[in-house]
Amino acid sequence: MHKYALDPTQFQEIHSGDTFFSIAKKHGISLQELEDANPCIEDPTNILPNEKITIPDQQYCF
Repeated sequence: MHKYALDPTQFQEIHSGDTFFSIAKKHGISLQELEDANPCIEDPTNILPNEKITIPDQQYCF
């Protein structure tokens, strides 16, 4: 039996070289899902190290 986190939304700090595309791919979500979860990021092609973004709707088993 698997248990799931009650709130699977998490945050990630941006590191040098990160892109929305690479982060979405890493987390198994679409680019559009990542953009929709981060409406305060006006230009997803211009993210900076140390910014924090929301990683949406993942279910983690543990």
